[in-house]
Amino acid sequence: MSITLVRTHWSDPVGRELRSAQQADLTVRYGPWQGGPIPDLNPAEVEAFIVAFEDGKPIGCGAIRRESADIMEMKRIFVVPEARGRRLAGIILEALEREAVALGARYMRLETGTQQPESVRLYERYDYRPIDAFGYFADGADTLFYGRDLDTVAARPAQPAVRRIHGVLHEVDGALIPSESAGVMIADLDGGYAIRRASSTDVPALLRLLADDDVAHARGDAPDTDPAADISAFERAFSRIDRDPAHLLVIVDSPAGEAVGTMQLTVLPGLGRGGVNRLQVESVHVASSERGAGVGSAMIRWALAEGVRRGAAITQLTSDLRRTRAHEFYERLGFARSHAGFKHLG
Repeated sequence: MSITLVRTHWSDPVGRELRSAQQADLTVRYGPWQGGPIPDLNPAEVEAFIVAFEDGKPIGCGAIRRESADIMEMKRIFVVPEARGRRLAGIILEALEREAVALGARYMRLETGTQQPESVRLYERYDYRPIDAFGYFADGADTLFYGRDLDTVAARPAQPAVRRIHGVLHEVDGALIPSESAGVMIADLDGGYAIRRASSTDVPALLRLLADDDVAHARGDAPDTDPAADISAFERAFSRIDRDPAHLLVIVDSPAGEAVGTMQLTVLPGLGRGGVNRLQVESVHVASSERGAGVGSAMIRWALAEGVRRGAAITQLTSDLRRTRAHEFYERLGFARSHAGFKHLG
């Protein structure tokens, strides 16, 4: 068994087919719905949608939607009938819980029903307990409601033999398959620029952006961008970043499709200031050919909004003392010089 979990778009056609199959399954279990039209999820509220593949075939899905800064709702967990009985739904559930924690949630809730005993067993196995009714089906006679704290999720070991990627689905020889070569598209910026999650194949482009920096050269730590250079250490570092849901390494593509910007976002929980999350912004780089075009401002404005979406009350960053123009840039965007930064390189 080779399982791949792909975080993709709510509108993805493979995911849409799986959700349609789920609705057909529910109709068999409960009979035709006699009430008014059941509202679909608002795509803007879907924080993460995951499609599970086994040996290249889509076999299940699941989503989370945000209820508040601290609360997520789990939705649409489904496994096709021929793949049931092997705890694949648990793999999807665990992935969604990790995504929720990375987005700042502390509590998960969900609804299921009396005609879905396997779902009830799944949720109870993961320590979900009955809670008060909520939402559209709050008055439903067959509806059950569960919830649990997410405080132990981060310490849970990863599922063996499960590969998690953030990608999009592409048609190859008539079949839609997950592709790791194109990071998931996150947002459009002004002027035809776009932000996407970086993928492993972007490492050479990331190194070129890091090397296109006078301060890095002055420090002597600009990466070698010779095509023959050994970049395995950087590839290993990228892998560590990419598989940790607390981190998000992004690339900005120009209208021509060239990588012209990058930055890394990290959600940091802490006890200070009432236990709020902080968003740490690191390694902000814009290609020298694009500086002054507003790309950096658009990146930081997006990062600030992303921090709020991930439940962060504070966004913070550091900048080398030699980057005086960068300091002025951040101050124009509302950042204050509130702290002194220190580093120990020993």
